[in-house]
Amino acid sequence: MNPGNETIIRCEKAALRMRINVLRLAHQAGSKGAHLGGCLSIIEIMATLYCGLMNIMPGNPKWRSRDRFILSKGDGSLAHYTAWKHRK
Repeated sequence: MNPGNETIIRCEKAALRMRINVLRLAHQAGSKGAHLGGCLSIIEIMATLYCGLMNIMPGNPKWRSRDRFILSKGDGSLAHYTAWKHRK
């Protein structure tokens, strides 16, 4: 699948907003162990999946044909939470 320019631009904007949200969430929580490096290192992947490639319908979470994503990198959970917020 070859993403169009609109999809690429949408994913880049989402990645920027996701980075800001990760930093904001970590700061608001007063966390010294937020694993920011782990979160920020997967932002582009999460933005691309959730804003461009994955077949999801946020309004219908029980849709049987939806794509599913399992994150096994616990250090990246803040990035995953922000991806949920910015999903298409």
